[in-house]
Formats: sequence, C-alpha cells, structure tokens
Amino acid sequence: MKTGQLTTTILAAAALVASFAGISPPAHAQPPATDPGTATRSEAPREAGLPEAPPPPPQPPVDQTPQPPGDPAPETSKAPPPSAPIPGLTIDLEPGADLQTGIRGRIIDRTTGAALANAPVTIVGQDRRSRTVTTDAQGAYVAHVPPGTYTVRSRYDFFHGARLERVRVTRSRFDQVNLVLDPINLDEEVVVQEIEIPYRADTTTAAAQDQIRKESSGIGEGFGAKQMSQVGASDASSAAARVVGVSIESAQLVIRGLGGRYNRVLLNGVPVPSMDPDVPGVDLDLFPTSVIDSLNISKTFLPDMPADFAGGVMEIKSVSFPREFNLELGISAGLSSQSTFRDRLNYRGGAYDNLGFDDGSRSIPRGAANRQKAGFLSEQDAEAFRNSWQYDRKPALPKLDVDLTVGDSIKLGTARRFGYLLTAGYERDSVRKAGLSRPNNNLDAEGNILGNNPTNDYRNETGTDVVALSTFGTANLDLGTDHSLSVLSLFNRNVEDETSLRIGRSVDGSTEKWQLQYLARTLWFNQVFGDHRNLFGTRLRLRWAGFHSYGERDEPDRRTVAYLLTGNEYEWIDTTASGTRFFSNLRQDDLGGNLALRFPLWAQAWGTVGGATSVAGREFSSRRFRMRKHPNNRDGLAFRRPVEELFSADGIGKFTELQDATRDDDSYQSRQLQYAGFLMVETPLVGQLSLAGGVRAEILTQLVESRNPFANTAVADAKRTDRTDVDFLPGVALKYQLSERMLLRAAYGMTVARPQIRELAPYSYYDFLRERSIVGDPDLKRTLIHNADLRWEWFFDEGQILAVSAFYKNFADPIELAILDPITGSSQFKNGTSARNLGTEIEIRTNAGRLARSLRFFNVDANLSLVDSRIELPRELTAVRSNRRLAGQSPYVANVSLRFYEPSAGVTAALVYNVVGPRIVDVATRRDENVLPPDIEEMAFHSLDLVGSVAMGKHLKLKLKIKNLLMERRDLYAGASLINRSEQGITASLGLSIAY
Repeated sequence: MKTGQLTTTILAAAALVASFAGISPPAHAQPPATDPGTATRSEAPREAGLPEAPPPPPQPPVDQTPQPPGDPAPETSKAPPPSAPIPGLTIDLEPGADLQTGIRGRIIDRTTGAALANAPVTIVGQDRRSRTVTTDAQGAYVAHVPPGTYTVRSRYDFFHGARLERVRVTRSRFDQVNLVLDPINLDEEVVVQEIEIPYRADTTTAAAQDQIRKESSGIGEGFGAKQMSQVGASDASSAAARVVGVSIESAQLVIRGLGGRYNRVLLNGVPVPSMDPDVPGVDLDLFPTSVIDSLNISKTFLPDMPADFAGGVMEIKSVSFPREFNLELGISAGLSSQSTFRDRLNYRGGAYDNLGFDDGSRSIPRGAANRQKAGFLSEQDAEAFRNSWQYDRKPALPKLDVDLTVGDSIKLGTARRFGYLLTAGYERDSVRKAGLSRPNNNLDAEGNILGNNPTNDYRNETGTDVVALSTFGTANLDLGTDHSLSVLSLFNRNVEDETSLRIGRSVDGSTEKWQLQYLARTLWFNQVFGDHRNLFGTRLRLRWAGFHSYGERDEPDRRTVAYLLTGNEYEWIDTTASGTRFFSNLRQDDLGGNLALRFPLWAQAWGTVGGATSVAGREFSSRRFRMRKHPNNRDGLAFRRPVEELFSADGIGKFTELQDATRDDDSYQSRQLQYAGFLMVETPLVGQLSLAGGVRAEILTQLVESRNPFANTAVADAKRTDRTDVDFLPGVALKYQLSERMLLRAAYGMTVARPQIRELAPYSYYDFLRERSIVGDPDLKRTLIHNADLRWEWFFDEGQILAVSAFYKNFADPIELAILDPITGSSQFKNGTSARNLGTEIEIRTNAGRLARSLRFFNVDANLSLVDSRIELPRELTAVRSNRRLAGQSPYVANVSLRFYEPSAGVTAALVYNVVGPRIVDVATRRDENVLPPDIEEMAFHSLDLVGSVAMGKHLKLKLKIKNLLMERRDLYAGASLINRSEQGITASLGLSIAY
C-alpha cells in the first residue's frame, strides 16, 4: 500500500468515527409486566417467563470482542418470549460442577423490558466467596454452585444495581433469580447512588474459555487456570502440552509440528524474548501456573496480532487481583523413583547454589578477564581459576516447592477500586537420570551399525540441582466502569547445575568423560496497560500498553574432562573437548509499546486501527580456556593422576599450562527495531455469516556485527549484517453461525518467519550441543508462509464441545540448518526451496452424565492432532536428505483425560494421558556417495499421570500428583539402531495449601 493510499484510508476511518460519535442507543418498546421491586424470584426449578417486548428499532453495532473481566457492553437486546428457554452457555464456576444444581435467571432493563447482555452477576455464598458470571445476548445467566444460601447482585453501566439475599439452593434444582435494573436519570438525579465496580468475571474455567472462543473471530483454543490445576500442570510448559495440536520439546513450544522460529509467546499481548543464543524460542518453564490466569493459543493470523509465526501465537494472561483479602500458602514435597535418596552425580559448587545464585567462584579471574589477546597465561593467572574439576556423589533430596500469595482490593470512594496481588515461589529439586548413548556411529542405509559393534557406546548419567525463583506483582486501578489502569512486574530465575558422565567405548578405546555445567536464566518483565471504553461519551474504545523486559542467560565456567584407558589405567587426554573452560553470557533489553482504537462503522460493524513499536538490543560474549600438557613434562605416567592434581597450583607449570583459546569473533552485538501498523474490520455479511479481516504492515531493521571479546570492539574487516524487511500481510477470517451452538469458521493469513540473530551472524561459532561449527548467512531471505484453516465447532452444552479442524501451510524459502561437510559436520543456515505442512485436529470435551446421571461427576477431555510435512532443499546440499519431514514434527499428538469432581465433598481426581509421535531430532549426514543413513528420531512417548486434591475443611487442601505411571523411557533411534536412551522413572508429589 502506498503512503497516499494509507493516509486516505486513515482519514476515511476517522470520518466514520466522527459520524457515529453522537449516536446514543434508541429507546426500546414497552416495559415488562414485572413486580415494581428490583428483583423477581421463583422457587421452582423451571424458568420464569417474561413478557415479550415488541421488536426494537435498528441498533448501533455491538462490540463482539471478548470483553476483559468486569467490562460490560452497554448494548441491550430484546427479552425472549415466555416460552423461550434460557440459553446455557455462560461461565462454569466450579470445575466439574453438578450441572443440575445452581442459580439461573435474566437481567433486564425495567424501562424497556430489554435484556442486558454481558451484564456481570455476582453470587456470594456463606463462605464469603464471590463467584461471577456474565449474561449472554438474551440477558440470561447460569451459575453452577453447590447447595447453600447465596446473595445475588448485578450492576450495569448507567443503571442502579439490584440484589436479592437469602437465595437457597438445593441439590438437583435450579433457583430462578431475575434481576430488574432501573436506569439512572442523569438529568434529574442530582445525587447518584454509589456505583460498585463489578468483580471481574472468572475466565479460568473451561466454560469461560469456550465463551471467549465462541465469540472470537479467529481459530484457536484457551486453557484456564482451573483446567491447569485439574491436569496437574505446574508451569506454562506442562499446561500448553494439553492443548490440541501442541507439544513441548525441551520446554519449547511446538504447534502443529512447528517449533522455534514458527511460534510466538506473548505475555499480556507483549512478545517475550528468547534467552537462548542457539534456539529461537521461549522457555515456558519460566512461567509457573501461580501467575497464569489463562493461556490462549491463536492458530490463524488476524492483523491485530504479530505476523511472524506459522504454527501459532500463545498469549499468557496473568492473574488479576481478588475481590476480598486472600492469603494462601502452599507447600509440597516430591519423590522420584530414579532420584530421591539415591546417590547422584555432584561436584563442588558455590556457597549460594541452593538459593539460585552464584557466589562468584565461577567467574573469570581478573588477570585472565583483562587479557587483550589469545595465548598462554602466566602461572599466576592460571592458578587464580578455581580448581574444581572432579565429580563426586551425594544423595538426592526430595523436591521442595513453596508458594505464597497475598492480594486484596479496596473501594476508593464512588465508582473506583484499587486491587493488588503479590506472589512468590521457591522450588528446589535434585534429579538423577541414567541411560545410554551411541553417538556418531557408522550406519548403513537401514540404520544398522556396521559390523554390529557400536563405535561409540556409552553409559550415560546426569545429576542436576534445579532451583527456580519467581515473584509476581500486579496492581489495578478501576476509574469507574469504563476506565482501568494496570501495572505488572514479573521476575523469574531458573538455575540448572548439572553434572553429566559418560563411561564406555569410543573410537580410541575405553573412555570416561564428564562435564560440569551451571546455567542460569533470568527474566524481568515490566508492563503498564490501560483500557478505556466509551471515550468522550462515544462508542470508542482505546487499549494501550508499554513494556520493558530484561533477559539474561549466564553460563559461567562450563568444564569438560576426558580420560582414556591406557594399559590398565585411565589417563587424561589433551583434546579440544577435555580440560576446557567455557564462559558465555547473553543479555537482551526490550522496550516498546502498542495501542489499538476500536470504533463503530456501519450497522453491527466495527473497525480497529492500531500499531506497535519496539527496540531490542542484544549482547552475547564468550571466552574459551583450555588446559594443555606442558611441553617440558618428562613424566610419562604423570597424566594418570587425578584431574585436580594435574590442574592444581602444583601441577600448573609442571604437568599442565592454561591457554586462552578465545577467538577474535567469539562475541556479537545486535540491535533490532520494529514498527507495525494495522487496520481491521469486523462486520456481518449475509445472514449468519460474519467477517474479520484487514492488513498489517511490519518494518523490521536488524543490525548484527561480530565483536572482539578482548577489546569489545567491532571486528575489523568482518562482514556486518544490516538489513530492513518490509512486509504487507493480509489476514481474513469468516464465521458462519450454523445454529445457536454450532459454528463454521474459515481463515486465510499471510505470515513471515524472519532470520534470527545467530542465523545472520557472518562468522563461525562452535555449537556445543551439536558438536559442529556453524556459520551464519547475512543473505538469508525471510520465509513467507501462506496459512489456510477450516474449523467446525459445536458447543453442545456448557463447558462441552466437539470440534474438527483442517489446516494447510505453504512455505517459500524456509530456513534450515544445512550440513555442508559430512565429515566435519560444518553447517550453515540456508534457505530451502519450499515446504508444506498440513493436518487435522479433533477435540471433544463432555460430561459423562450424558450417559447416566450417576456419572455426572465425571468429565472426559480428548484431542487428537494428525500432521504431515515435507521440505525440499537445494540440490547442491548433497550431504543430507533433500526431501524429508520437517525436523521436530510429530505425525500425531493425542491427549485424553478422565476427571472426577464432587463439589460438596471437595474431591477432585484426574487420569491424564498424553502421547507425542516420533519426530526428527537430528538430520543424518551422508556416510559416503552411496550411503545416507536414516535421520535420528525420538520415538513416541506415552505419558500417564494421576492428579487429585481433597478439601480438608474450609481453609486446607491436600494435593497429590503422580507422573509417568507407565514408566516410559525416552528412546532415540536411527533406523534399526538405538542411539540414545533415558530412563524417566515415576515422580510423585504431595502438597498442602492453606488459604484465608
């Protein structure tokens, strides 16, 4: 779109806004014949009918966007006739609640007799717990609550509130409560009654997420906090794995078989940066479920969302403040059949390791840190490094998890409320894993090991200390019913201190190798955002947000050692993978903001215009040191000594010396600047067919340059990456209302996948994970993706759904890591020729009470995703298979859960099953001209978990979680040969929560 055309479009939109600015809702027909009181009530479990009002005149458009909690839409609609049943799709307040017990009714306008849609209805029980639902388009609500006595009240913009006390609910009956609200006369009423801000609607249940899903324009799913609790999810990673079409690989999100660059993670609408220099993704285990209200996964593109994805966009919605004072303490302990009280690998670490911080003992000493070039260090500088190289063992302690939450809200005079919520968590775990590894073996075309004797055959073992710290704080100020301001701060630190050991046969003989690795990931995220409705007395709505995030990935002093059996004793060997110390640090700062203005167009149509901007700066630095055999050593048996004797102050200068092996281009610096703008229209078309669509423009500038880690200056004569990509990306979604509860959706969107920083860096670096040298390509093209989706949805009862989806994706110039040299494994990121990805998804959630009333406390959730993909690489890349599945793509992913909930007893239990099909984890390289072995695949992993809880009185709850009941192992195969095996074992945890 040219600049002139864009300006004309914006001016036209502004004119439309102005033309509608003065319109107010027209009056409705005659009032209903109801009692003059503020509420009506029927003791019978049937619906109490209301007189039918005459058809209303044409209405201004109603905002169909899923509203934020406590944000009622001011529109009204006609009340149903006396014989009309009350629609049942609102918000289910209790997971697995008795569908035959609760309160239902309507909220109506006394003057017009019209129903009030999206009106909040607050229900307070004897335990002072507030439960909130919202009305549907006919003003009807349904609340499933346990037997007891309740107060029911409702408020609405420019209406006096109504309430009814001592509503008694008995088992297997619905009490009928209709509230009739009187409008406020702004001309005559000098003193307006105090307006109480309605409590924010509960969006954590399956039914609430279905309501949001039903009203949305795109295609996707939601997963609420109560659902996460029911399946025993502890963080965003384990929660997302239960969503249809989603799997998790090393805490990274994989949607529809696409991972890494093809997915986006947002926190309250703001992108979360990746903290791994090698993997373009977000570690979801940084987000504990204690700070999550819901996860929403969008699988289709619309212009009001970021366009750099293909699999999907997962938005994490953070929790908000409670209505009343809330204090909760949770403590749990966990056991593992593979770890707890068994001797596991360990080494001498730092004094503060149990607190999740390094005491500085892993830092580079000053003399070595201040060096100006590579070379051998003086004995004094070499001896300044901490001499901690040898692994040992200690018993693995049970897992400990402590969480504390406190929150409250207070009224600030008329129509205002302030609320806050603070959470803090500490987790510590000792993990032992064992298995086998056979890397880099000579295989034939079927994957058989040549000679039936593995070249490399190791017994693997790891011992890991895991410490996770999290703090979260949010504060919200409601400035009346139309305006709210919120601030949020999130701090997470996750530390893994790992000792790994390999013992077995290598190419050179019997070998013992080990590695000591301390990895700390930190994310500090701050956000302020606002929501403003009915601006200046019009139907305008403005939403905005500003954010700053700081992320760090610190890996201080990774040490590797290798000993080779010589004669009858092991001897230290001097290689690039033995006696090395590697230090790296990645820091990234992001700053930005976004806004969106929503305005009415023609009848029932809305337009939205908005934009976003962000700037990101990243610095990556690394240093390499290597112990070498001293050239003056004359003792032939010296290197059979223990490693800490060879590298001690007495050994350095006699047996060994230390070399600074850092390269001049071992670090880099980057800067990224992005601008985005969009225009979107949502409008009915014909009958029950509606459309949402528009275009998004994104401009991205990327600058990457290699840095000299000694002088922190740009590398002379190095090729810089300086590029700007401009994209105009359309997106459109159609929704057809087949019936009141059945929808048909179709969508098309054009998205992009842009090269990551490391993929553009024009210098060689060593990938320790893949054990190969990798070089970036400054000339990489961005990948253009065409996405098409089709979905049928049937919301056949509250919280129950049947959905079938199909999708197709076509990739132009997909980016892949291509192996250039099959002998050395030297690789470079290259554009492939093309790729495609297609599949289908099936999802069902239902209550077993549909089969028999005695089964009403059981719910069944199941989903299945079937995916197929294909990528074609250029003919010149002959070292690998030119036509294969996409790496990381599983042909199938399935989830099944059977949940039990008995509300009066407060007992929940669930069996949760998950399976992820085989997927390529590493692409095979050609052994010679005639033999190309199979790719290495991780086999299907079947997981069966048991989770449950029981309320012990009013304030206590006991929780139980048992994982991997099937005792599955993780196996990697190359054709017929087992390449890697990891025993997982069974883990169990028991927790107690105390709430006031």
